[in-house]
Amino acid sequence: MKKRNFIIIAIVALIGVAFVFNACKSDDTAAPTITLKGTSSMSIVFNDSFTEPGYTATDEKDGDLTSKVTVSGTVNNVLAGDYTLTYKVSDAAGNAATPATRKVTVDAGAFLAGSYSVVDVANNFTTNYSENVTASTIEKNQIYFQKFANYTSALIYGNIVGTTITIPTQTVTCGTPPNDIPHTFSGTGTFTTSKGINITYTDNSTLGNFTNCTGTYTKL
Repeated sequence: MKKRNFIIIAIVALIGVAFVFNACKSDDTAAPTITLKGTSSMSIVFNDSFTEPGYTATDEKDGDLTSKVTVSGTVNNVLAGDYTLTYKVSDAAGNAATPATRKVTVDAGAFLAGSYSVVDVANNFTTNYSENVTASTIEKNQIYFQKFANYTSALIYGNIVGTTITIPTQTVTCGTPPNDIPHTFSGTGTFTTSKGINITYTDNSTLGNFTNCTGTYTKL
């Protein structure tokens, strides 16, 4: 009989401990908070290294949870574009913080800006000239060619994703004398970490429709 009573007392004690433990857990319903250091949106220049600005996480009951934060997502500094980093953490009671996110833009516009020596081939005619490439002051990963295809006043823009430059269809009045003939350009190309650019484009105007024209740009 004593043994049976002991077992019953033990079971009751375990139930009591479980009840107290669960009650303590249910008392903690506040989620932790994640705070990003720096800004939630930032940019780095293509080929530059990315340094995490940092973050903190705190909880009403558990205190500092910074070491428990997990970060998902990566930044590829040699592929232009936008990257999202997501920060998550939970406290001991299982309450999850609202995830924090940081957008990091790898900007190749600033990387490619500068002076170039260009070899242009159109309709089997080769031209050598100097070109100035500038980065857009409004859009990341957008560049402007000031004298595209060696036409005076041929201000043409290109958009960058990864290591690809896309020249959307655009018409400009250019040539010699200045602003002489409307030309419609479009094309695509690539660039390298050594800042070399290769463009294949079309040039349609009253002078003729030229396809598979190429521009080879070497950074000066």
